[in-house]
Amino acid sequence: MMSNSPESGSVEHPQRSRARRTRTPELNAQVGPFVLPPLLALPEQVSALPDEATHSITKRVGRVAAQMVQQLNQHTGALANTQTVFNQMLDMLPEVSQAFEDAFTARQKPSSELARRLAHSRIAAQIDPDRSVGLMHVLWQTLSFTTRGNTKPLALALPGQSPRFCGRIIALHGDFFELSSRCGETADFACLLEHEIASLYVPEDPMEPFVMTMRHATDVPSVKLYPADAARQFLMRTIEMVCCGGFLHEQPFKSL
Repeated sequence: MMSNSPESGSVEHPQRSRARRTRTPELNAQVGPFVLPPLLALPEQVSALPDEATHSITKRVGRVAAQMVQQLNQHTGALANTQTVFNQMLDMLPEVSQAFEDAFTARQKPSSELARRLAHSRIAAQIDPDRSVGLMHVLWQTLSFTTRGNTKPLALALPGQSPRFCGRIIALHGDFFELSSRCGETADFACLLEHEIASLYVPEDPMEPFVMTMRHATDVPSVKLYPADAARQFLMRTIEMVCCGGFLHEQPFKSL
């Protein structure tokens, strides 16, 4: 029988000798400018690696799954609070509509332009059967409020604050259904957001302040609202911004 001792003349390869002695995490030892992965470092140990690799994958997938479940739970809680606030807003729309009608009626004069407008224009509230869209028609102005778009966990990031997952109520300038038709059934929600006036972000914790962002406000782009009064404040501030403003004449030609 041939001996493996140095005296027998058989010379053992130094790298194999080192490999048999090193069955540890040093498998990732750097070789030249590269770092060999475990499966390439010691081919003779491949049979022992699948269990370790499977455990590593399971552990890492578990961490990802835990994080996603946490996001989903926060999203679900925020969505429930958002729908509660939105239902409060929808219940206010008929009251606001009636208040507008009474206010205009008290200010009109016979045969006045206002009287003609009231006779041919709409002052009305409209609520979608699934209570995900509410419309407010005030003479020539139309506002839409919707919770559609809350289809996945989304976080609000404000300067100097950590992002937090929130539901969102969006106020749009125009009729939601006409805007959706213009954008197309398969259009990205970003198309509707081109008509955004303001948004109300509702966190998971109903005791935390809500955040109202206003798209065209340059001096104060966002404000915090108390949860107990957030629905009324958001509704009325949005109506005030739109109805107290106006439209500009279109200028299709460049000035000379």
